[in-house]
Amino acid sequence: MPTNKPIFFYLTINYSQKPLSNTAAVIMKFIFQWLCSKLLPGWMHNKKPDAKHFYRRLFTNAYQNKKQRLTIYWLILGGFLTQINSLPAIVCLLLIATFATFAILDEG
Repeated sequence: MPTNKPIFFYLTINYSQKPLSNTAAVIMKFIFQWLCSKLLPGWMHNKKPDAKHFYRRLFTNAYQNKKQRLTIYWLILGGFLTQINSLPAIVCLLLIATFATFAILDEG
């Protein structure tokens, strides 16, 4: 006997399943950390900000401020690009913006 349930009723996710137990989550975290310690180079484990180091400069306040400024810049540019109907102009502006982003993040 058919029911009158809508089609999306059968496509919903079953949330009644229990999430992973705390023990399983701890084990998975341990395995992930162990893999990272074996696969990643040693200098990637140090997260102390250092303006002179090529990787640890990503954690300095100046670099974080630049990234935040560029996020706003890209959001404004994205809003502007939605108003342009010319594909060559969009591609040109995206290339210039990408170059400017790399230039701003790379300045020392």
